[in-house]
Amino acid sequence: MHGEELQTLLHKGCHFLKMRSRGRTYKRFYVVDEQNRLVYDGSKKPGRKKNEEIVVDISDITDIREGWETETFKQKKKKNVQQTCCFSLVFGPKDKTLDLVADTEELRDKWVKGLRFMRKKKKGGEITSHFEDWIECKFRSADTDNKGYLTFDEVLDKLARMHIPIDRERAKKFIKRIRGDKDNKSEKDSKTSKDPEAISITHFIPLYFLAIKRVDLDCIFEKYAEGTDVMDLYDLADFWRRQQHNADATREDIQRLLQAHEPIKSAFQLGLMTKQGFLSLLLDQHIFNPDHRRVYQDMEQPLAHYYIATSHNTYLTEDQIRGPSSVDAYARVLLKGCRCVELDCWDGPNNEPIIYHGRTLTSKILFRDVVKTINDNAFQKSSYPVILSIENHCSLVQQKIMAKYFKDIFGAKICTDAVSLALEKLPSPESLKGKILIKNKKLPNDVEGDADVVVDEEELDEDLSVEDLENGNSKTLENGDSDAPPPSPTPTTPPHLTRDLSLDSSIERLEAMDSINLNTTGSTKSIEYIQQQEATSQKRKESSGKVSSLRNTLLRRTGTSGTKGSKDSSSKRQKVKIKLAKELSDLVSYCQAGGFRSFQHSMMHQKCFEMSSFVENKTLALIRDEPIDFVDHTKRQLIRTYPNGRRVDSSNYCPLPMWNVGCQLVALNYQTGSKPMDLNEAMFTDNGKCGYVLKPDFLRKPESTFSCFGPFSNAWQKSLKIKIISCSQLPVTKTQNPYIKVIIDGVDSDHQKYKTKTIKDDGFNPHWNEEATFQVKVPELAFVRFAVHDYESKSKDNFLGQYTLPFNSLLPGYRHVPLLSKRGASLSPACVFIHVSKE
Repeated sequence: MHGEELQTLLHKGCHFLKMRSRGRTYKRFYVVDEQNRLVYDGSKKPGRKKNEEIVVDISDITDIREGWETETFKQKKKKNVQQTCCFSLVFGPKDKTLDLVADTEELRDKWVKGLRFMRKKKKGGEITSHFEDWIECKFRSADTDNKGYLTFDEVLDKLARMHIPIDRERAKKFIKRIRGDKDNKSEKDSKTSKDPEAISITHFIPLYFLAIKRVDLDCIFEKYAEGTDVMDLYDLADFWRRQQHNADATREDIQRLLQAHEPIKSAFQLGLMTKQGFLSLLLDQHIFNPDHRRVYQDMEQPLAHYYIATSHNTYLTEDQIRGPSSVDAYARVLLKGCRCVELDCWDGPNNEPIIYHGRTLTSKILFRDVVKTINDNAFQKSSYPVILSIENHCSLVQQKIMAKYFKDIFGAKICTDAVSLALEKLPSPESLKGKILIKNKKLPNDVEGDADVVVDEEELDEDLSVEDLENGNSKTLENGDSDAPPPSPTPTTPPHLTRDLSLDSSIERLEAMDSINLNTTGSTKSIEYIQQQEATSQKRKESSGKVSSLRNTLLRRTGTSGTKGSKDSSSKRQKVKIKLAKELSDLVSYCQAGGFRSFQHSMMHQKCFEMSSFVENKTLALIRDEPIDFVDHTKRQLIRTYPNGRRVDSSNYCPLPMWNVGCQLVALNYQTGSKPMDLNEAMFTDNGKCGYVLKPDFLRKPESTFSCFGPFSNAWQKSLKIKIISCSQLPVTKTQNPYIKVIIDGVDSDHQKYKTKTIKDDGFNPHWNEEATFQVKVPELAFVRFAVHDYESKSKDNFLGQYTLPFNSLLPGYRHVPLLSKRGASLSPACVFIHVSKE
């Protein structure tokens, strides 16, 4: 029955059994009169012919409890009645109780619902009638100097404090609309005419109501408020437990929700929630599981059992040819939770090692300054170990200086544990808290001084790879913002007998800088733009000379003159010897850089503390050819992957294929906003943004034979239903024709996408009410991405915002999805409103 029907039933009245604390029972007739008062006969007083009539105003009822929830019912001698037929009314300033038993459970339920409906309706009406008074009071509290108006910025600040954030452009549009509806003459008084953006209370009240208007939320509120203007604690509990999947929520939990979100004091004191409070509550229902915003995973596993947030070419802030290097870049990534940073070290003047992208035109920074910055920021956001991946090009003299700086600046933070050859597994992140790990080559234990070590040429200079340049131009790079699935792990076969032509092409691009455009996916600046910033032609000449030097270096490294038809003489990487200082070697412990021959060789001969670095092409080839062996390798040893050297625009590869086989250190260019970085941000937002995320069981357990290509256990599969309800306050663009894409990414067979229809001319609160259903085979490796676009009929659609999160961090129920920009900045208050079901 609906509220009005229940109210009619209560007006007719009926008999209940009244329970008394001493064990007596009385049958009395109870009715709600036209003044909304509960009337019944009390005890007969001495000297009176009739029983005393008791009258309780509905608004004086403070609580309505079902079952045995009062002291009267909790006495054992009262339990001879059915609990499902019992209810109690708590009323008056002293919380008196009226304990009643109905003939049937159905009758009990009708009276309980009817009394709640009438109580809410009366109290809600009282609150609503004072709503504008409450808004005016808030306005007056912001008008501290009694001007009679607020500036535009003061209005925005006050609305935000009232839990109604609104962007500037939207607020201006609303104010313009309001002023068009008002008598302009009444507003042009002496107080406001001096400030055209000043807003009086006459405009503030309608602005407030426009700002909170959310038809999508009103429908949900009205469903649970049962046609009244407010929810009571029971309505709120019903919503919280049923829709938000909080079945264990106690009465105290519900009261805390009310206290946290109901802004109107009188409503809170009556145990009621207004639409304003409900809006505040739902805006607080983030899609990301709050339990995952703290460190909740087992941190006692070996290092190899974790994904580790890893930065590539950390020092760069833009492209990899002429982009600036920055010490601040290290602070920025460490404060984002990154746990592995890269230092490309070269000999500098005055025996001061420097860091830059070798043999390019990127600017140089002092090694010493980088180490100081790392020391200052390494453990500000996470106490778990930081790995310094060293690309060492320094002479023995400057290697010794590097070691000295490490020891002097880091002190006891450097992990210099003596590593036993018998060690079977790496230590845990927990045991290495507050420690710095140096990843570099290490001399054998029996070597007493400086010595030669053999390295792969690829290890020596992983970024400036001629082979990578030969494999294609930037147009073949993955589109980091594309919704297409990540590329299948297919190896890139080096072209034979074409070295001279492809190399000449690469060198010509480097020599003719004006023609290079690095504005492919994720690029932050093009070479054309950088050249426009050069102050004089002299600088251009110097740069030209450096490019020619770079050309000669490339030619020497490939052993070719660049003439057409020369033979490919380096289809395989060559072994080279470098000098390694003992002082630097002694600082290396659990991250000893080593060459890689094969997974079988590693299993037979390598130790758990030896780690390898793979370029993305090589990684994808190994994934394709040996997926199970790859997983077995990463259960025991660390693997670091890094972008192809031809990504001169600092674009990124998709990290998913690498994570799917357990690669721990998947290095990305943090300075480049793109879909790969969105995925990386999603991965490492999990587990409290500590930079370490525990891999799934099947990527850790020795007996597992997991392959990212399947088959997959049916027990893993989950069904995901997402109802895309609406958006709110999307970024203002020339057009306002939004649509939403929901994308599932993970293993290849889990890539799925749903696209909504386009809503025309509505960027404030567009509605879809469309439902997308996905079957996810490997949820533990899956990510969910929400991307909002603005349809353009004559050009490329505008990207408005996105949010990406791990499948297992996705909460069910009604949720708001905050939107982020391409660079990961918040676009608040823009968000997507959805309902999620997971089975």
